[in-house]
Amino acid sequence: MSDHCVLVLKTDTMDWGLKPFRSLDIWKNDDKFMDFVRVKWGSYDVQGSEIFVFKEKLRMLKVDLKTRDREVFDNVDQLGEDLQKKV
Repeated sequence: MSDHCVLVLKTDTMDWGLKPFRSLDIWKNDDKFMDFVRVKWGSYDVQGSEIFVFKEKLRMLKVDLKTRDREVFDNVDQLGEDLQKKV
């Protein structure tokens, strides 16, 4: 008698879809951030059910926030690296 059992490993790549919406803490420190979000959110013209409209507006906001992040906070990563080097 053996106490071993067969183990089968399966390696399938799972596609979980798009990445979830995320915000960065540094955005909260920007005085213009909430105004930017309000203006952008109000500018999106999406038709459909409420949940569809919400999802699509969130998707469009994600794109705009990525663009704004590069424009406003582009050097944040570099600043972090510089601080780590100093430490």
